This record gives sequence, C-alpha cells and structure tokens, in this order.
Amino acid sequence: VSELTAPLAGALWIMAGIFIFCIVLSLLIGYFFSKKFTRPLSEMREFAAQMTRGNFSERLEIRDSSELADLSVSLNTLSATTDRAFTKLENEQAKLNNIIDNISDGLAFFNTDMRLIKYNSALLRICGDDYFQKTEIREAMLEVLQLGESKTLVIEEKYILKFMISRIQTKNEVEGVLVIVSDISESERLNRMRNEFVANVSHEFRTPLTIIRASTEALLDGVVTDEESRMDCYEKIETETTALERLVKDLLDTSKLRAGKMPMHLE
Repeated sequence: VSELTAPLAGALWIMAGIFIFCIVLSLLIGYFFSKKFTRPLSEMREFAAQMTRGNFSERLEIRDSSELADLSVSLNTLSATTDRAFTKLENEQAKLNNIIDNISDGLAFFNTDMRLIKYNSALLRICGDDYFQKTEIREAMLEVLQLGESKTLVIEEKYILKFMISRIQTKNEVEGVLVIVSDISESERLNRMRNEFVANVSHEFRTPLTIIRASTEALLDGVVTDEESRMDCYEKIETETTALERLVKDLLDTSKLRAGKMPMHLE
C-alpha cells in the first residue's frame, strides 16, 4: 500500500493542478467573451441615454459582423432621422414664434388653471398681462373654458379693446383658452365719424329737398296764383337745386380725395 500511496498522491496533485488551470482558463475565456458582448451593449446603453438627453450628434462604431453591428447601424439611422426631425421642428417653431411676435394683435394663451403660459410682445403694448385680472374678462374666459363657445368682449376705457376668446383643445383634452386682443379705438373713431358724416349729409340733403318739394307742390296744387309768388317758388327751387349740385360735387371731391385721384394745382 505504501508503494501505491506516493504515485496516487502525485496523481491527485496533478489532477488538482489541471482542475485549477481549467477554472482559470474558463474564467479568462468567460471574461474575454463577456467583454466582447457587454462592451457594445454598454456603448448602446450610453448612446440611448445621450439620445434621451437630446444629443443626436453621437454615433456608434461597432465594426464586427454580428447582429449587434446591425443594431448599431439601425440606432445610428434612428439618431440621424430624429436629429433631422427635431431640427425641422425647431425651425418651424422658430417661424411660428416669429409670426406670433410680429402680429399686430395681442395673443395670450391660458391653461386650464387660468395661468398665462404664452403671449407676444403686442399684448404688452396694447394692454399688458394684468388687464386679464378684470372680473368681466376672467368670467368670460372661464365661461369659454367650460362651455367651449367662442366669445367676444369689448371694453371701453382709455382705449377701446376687443377681446376674442376661444377654447383650445385636442381630441380628448382641453388645453386652455386663447385670447386675441385688438385695439379698435381708431376704427371706432372712424366709424363714428362716418356715421356723423352720413347724418350730416342726410340733413344737408333733406333741407333743400323739403323746400323744393314744398315749392313744387304749391305750384302743382295751384296754391300760388300770382306771377310774383310763382317766380319766388321758381327761385327757391333753383337756389336749392344749386345747393344740391354743390353738395354732390363736394361729395364727389371727397371720394376722389380718398381714392387719391384728385388733381392738385398748387400756387
């Protein structure tokens, strides 16, 4: 037995050495393959994280011929396409903001909590954002937000302002209300002047026409019999007709002035 023990112990040590060598070798092989597969996955994870942060300029470079390389190509294509889409969207947003800022009317968007989210520079020039704290405007905005029907409100103080309120909503959700504010002070002033002008012209026409009609009826009904009275009626008709012709000429001159067709002879 003693003669067998020494060779058996040596064999056991050899087997233990081979076992340890195999374990080390397997660990090295596992580490190599794990690095080979986990490195691209780590790069892809970091690449995806960069995309979520809005960085679309990075590109993956996996050069082997595995499925991971095909996936990296697809991710690069997705990043480039998304980058172009975001760039186009930003350009369109910039155009829209430029249009809104250059509109002469004031624009204001309120969310469902009645907080002012967005407005243009014209709004501050026309009335300012504190104008929307007025009770009548606030109540009109809440009514439009609840019922959905557009509403127009005119407030006359120092200036005459018109508020057009509309509800903004998607298919399934109400986003808020949009208010368009217009300063109609000048147009209202011109409209009142126009109405006064029409009233004055009507009065100027009515007076001579009344005199002409009265004189004509007196002549037709035979009320005026003597020659002197008839001549007086004829003179009144002629005088008032001349006044009407002069009034019509003034109106035509006014029309030509407005159209820019009046010839001017300066001296």
